Amino acid sequence: MKNVPGWSDFDPSSITIKQLCEGLSNQAYAVSVSDAISPKTGQRVAQRVLFRVYGKQVSKLYDPKAELHIFDTLSKYRIAPELIGTGDGWRIEEWHYAVAVPCALMNNSSILCQVASNLGRMHKLHRRQDFPNDIPRDPVMELRLKKWGKGALEISESCTSDMVKGMGLERVVSEEVPWLTHWLLSHASSVSGQGLDVVFCHNDLQENNLLQTQYGLRMIDFEYSAFNYQACDIANYFCEFTMDYVSETSYPFYLVDKTAFPGLDDQRLFCAVYLSEYLETPIRISDSAYIQPLLQNVERFTMVSHLTWALWSIVRAEGDEALNSMPNFNEFNFSLYGKHRLDMYFRTKADLTAKEDATQQMTMTNDQEALRARVEALEQTAKGVTQPAAVLGISTIVCALALVGTYFGTRQLRK
Repeated sequence: MKNVPGWSDFDPSSITIKQLCEGLSNQAYAVSVSDAISPKTGQRVAQRVLFRVYGKQVSKLYDPKAELHIFDTLSKYRIAPELIGTGDGWRIEEWHYAVAVPCALMNNSSILCQVASNLGRMHKLHRRQDFPNDIPRDPVMELRLKKWGKGALEISESCTSDMVKGMGLERVVSEEVPWLTHWLLSHASSVSGQGLDVVFCHNDLQENNLLQTQYGLRMIDFEYSAFNYQACDIANYFCEFTMDYVSETSYPFYLVDKTAFPGLDDQRLFCAVYLSEYLETPIRISDSAYIQPLLQNVERFTMVSHLTWALWSIVRAEGDEALNSMPNFNEFNFSLYGKHRLDMYFRTKADLTAKEDATQQMTMTNDQEALRARVEALEQTAKGVTQPAAVLGISTIVCALALVGTYFGTRQLRK
C-alpha cells in the first residue's frame, strides 16, 4: 500500500485484488481501493492500479532490466502507462479504464487507421533528441531467433513430450533460422519506408495489447519492444488478426482463423496511413510506388512472426505441464500453440517461395521473349544492310540472349 500515493490512508480491508488472465509472459493483477478520495486528506487518489509480477522464465525471453528502462522511457513519453512503483520481480502501473480490442474488430477501419498511425509514430521515436542512446540499435529479430531457438532446442532435448520432440527443432534452428534471415535480407533496399528500416518497434502488437479508451487507442505491454525491421512489426500485427486469445472459452483457450488475415484493401489502407505518419507526407491508397514495396516485405516477414512465436512458446512452456501435452497456465497450452505457429511458418514459406519462383520464372520468360523479338526485328532490318554488319548485329543479340539464359540458370541453382 505504501508504494501507491495516498493508499496508506486506507484500511487494508478496503483493498481488493483480482488476477487478470490475459497475459502470457507475466502475471497481472487489478488492485483497487474502496474510494478514489483519501479518507484522511480528502485528496483524489488512483482507485485502481495494475500490479505486474514477472514470469519465472522471462530472463530467458528478454532482459528485465532493459525492459524496465524501455517502459520507464515510454511512460515518460506518455505512450506506456505511468510507472508508479517497482521492485525486485514486480512493478505497479497506471490502470487504463478501457477494453481490449477483440480480434473481431481488428479489421474495423477506425481501429486499423488508429493502429497504423500509432505505429508510425512509435517507429519515429528514436529520432527524438532525448531518446536514450543506451538502447541497442541492432535489429532484435536475428538475436531472438537464435536465442529462443537455442532455448527451445534445449527444452526439446530434455522433455518427454512427443509433440515437442516431433517438431524437428534441431533442423529448424540449424537450417530454417539462418535461411530465413538470409532470404529476407536478400531483398534489402536503401529506400526509406519499404520495410527494412531499423526502427524502434513494439514487436508484440495483438488484441490484448491494444486498448480502446475514451481518449483513443492505446498500446500497452512493451516487454518485447526493441529495435527491429519495420516490416517485422507490421507483419506481426497482421498475423495476429488470425489469433484469438479471448473469445475461446474452452481448451486450448485460443482460436486460429487463417481466413481472418487482413485483405489487400485493408493492408493498403493500413500502409497508406502508416506511411503518411512515418514519412510525414500524404500517401494515398492508390500510391502503389510507396505502398507495394512495403507490402511485399511485410508479406515476407510474416514468416518471422510465426517462427519467432513458435520458438517463444516452447521456451515459455519450460517447467509447465504443457510439455507433457497437458493444459497449463490458465489452461493455455504453450507447446500446442508453438506447434500451430510452426506449422503456419512452413505453410507460409511454401506459399511465398512458390510465388516468388513463379514471378522469377515469368520475368525470365518475358526477358527471353523480348530478346527473341529483338533478334527477329534485327533479322528483318538486316535485309537492307550489308551482310557483315547484319551478322555482327545478330551475333551481338544472340550472345546477349545466351548470357541472360546463363544468368537465370545460375540464379536458379543458387536457390
